[in-house]
Amino acid sequence: MRRAALIVTLWAVPSLAAQSPAHYQITHTFVLGGEGRWDYVIPDPPRHRVFIARQDRVMVVDENDGKLLGEIRDIHGAHGVALVEKRTMVSRRPETTARS
Repeated sequence: MRRAALIVTLWAVPSLAAQSPAHYQITHTFVLGGEGRWDYVIPDPPRHRVFIARQDRVMVVDENDGKLLGEIRDIHGAHGVALVEKRTMVSRRPETTARS
């Protein structure tokens, strides 16, 4: 069994090493400011928006110019955002409830 694992590993390593690494780069930097910690950042490419979960709200930011489009407020412990068709769901902690 060990010998088979070694053969598979030796066979797979050259192909993994031949893959080119992904080239990521920073294209925009925006200063948003505001109070509270940050949590998940969720992009919405079709609408060119970025949803940023903060401590007590979710910020909605234009991905092209960094302009604050709006905020979903009064969410104690805003944790993340789920985009479902034409709705935006926001989760919060410690509860497992969602608000749309």
